[in-house]
Amino acid sequence: MTPTTGVSHEEQRLVLRLMVHWRALAGDRDMPVFADFDPAVVPDIWADSFLVDARTSPGLVFHALGLHHVDALGRDVSGQRVTTAGHNTLLGRALSYADKVLERRVPISLGGQFVDNEGRMRLYRSILLPLEHDGGLALLGAANSRIVVVD
Repeated sequence: MTPTTGVSHEEQRLVLRLMVHWRALAGDRDMPVFADFDPAVVPDIWADSFLVDARTSPGLVFHALGLHHVDALGRDVSGQRVTTAGHNTLLGRALSYADKVLERRVPISLGGQFVDNEGRMRLYRSILLPLEHDGGLALLGAANSRIVVVD
């Protein structure tokens, strides 16, 4: 087990590893505080992760993105509304249920399939976790996918 997450080194599922880390940060609270999350503590998870500021109006704004998401979009969209990611992207799919997480104030993990902007079928898994942030909320998320080869 790693001391920061409580997850065995054999665990490969990104969403489970991030959930365990989130719970460890929360301790006895309902959810962790935004300032408690440090990407440097979970570098193996951070590449597939992102932070979203939910205090902005209108719309959610990317606070930070892991390298895999920056590469997939071809640019860093930190500071921009989440809608700039586009619906047929991994980030777009991962954030499609953000309103439910913000309303319920609990983590939600979803997966499924979608056709990306290049017409490829992708299977994905994602998780969104709420964070307290200066009287409002933020979201910590992670998502990964793989291309499905159709014969």
